[in-house]
Amino acid sequence: MVSAQRFRLSPEQSTATPYRYLVIYEIETNDLAETIRELKAKDGTGEIPATAALASGVLASFFEPIGPLVVARR
Repeated sequence: MVSAQRFRLSPEQSTATPYRYLVIYEIETNDLAETIRELKAKDGTGEIPATAALASGVLASFFEPIGPLVVARR
């Protein structure tokens, strides 16, 4: 993982949304399909803990940053 940043739902929305927070992770890879396969393979193993905060599906919402962009040390 290269970086991550947290966001809060903006009060201005075009439609209602059940989610109040968002995290965007930047991942560095030369093979995104393989990275996605690896993440899916780890799903449910406990290696990447899942919570009710993670949801599937697609929707469009507007968020505002609540913290700085955090960049991994190299």
